[in-house]
Amino acid sequence: MQKIRHRAEQGFTIVELLIATSVFAIILLLVTYGILQIGRTYSKGVTETKTQQTASDVMDAITQDIQFDSSGAVLAAPSSGGNYVICIGNDRYTILTGKELIEPPAVPNVAQDQSNYAVLVDTDLVGGCSTGTPQSLPPPPNPPTKPVELLAPFMRVATISVTPQAGNLYTVEVKVVYGADGDLNSSHDGCQSGTTNQYCAVSDLTSTVEKRIN
Repeated sequence: MQKIRHRAEQGFTIVELLIATSVFAIILLLVTYGILQIGRTYSKGVTETKTQQTASDVMDAITQDIQFDSSGAVLAAPSSGGNYVICIGNDRYTILTGKELIEPPAVPNVAQDQSNYAVLVDTDLVGGCSTGTPQSLPPPPNPPTKPVELLAPFMRVATISVTPQAGNLYTVEVKVVYGADGDLNSSHDGCQSGTTNQYCAVSDLTSTVEKRIN
């Protein structure tokens, strides 16, 4: 009876404790990995949604200007390459491609800061809008306006173009990229291939719009 009682009172051996600890550690690592993956997926979804919404807002602004403007023809600068301007009636879109937008100032001023902007829109310019030389920045309007930045921080323009088609039709393309230089490909117009980065997103929209008011 004493021998049986002695065996019943025995605890876990070191080997058993090591096995239990290893199993618990593996389970904990799997749970942690799953939580991190959920967090990355959520962040990726937020980034993509924000980028898509911004590109959609830019597209809506341009297409609505084309549809309902009656003060003049659409003047479109080249669709890529540095600074350029798109004029639609009295509205002017000043665009800088390929450069990540830092936190924009409260009142952007192209004449003072020729790098910290992406898509500035001036509306109802006195005397109308003129692109001038396509690859140069426009002079400040007189009297000055308060241009509005359409992109959010950490975004950049890959493409914004307006191409006239037959009749009163225009094809508009807007491509917005979210991410720092290290998260993008060498052309800075898309995410690096082969990886899933929650801090990188691309929204590429194309629309054909008809000018309704002449």
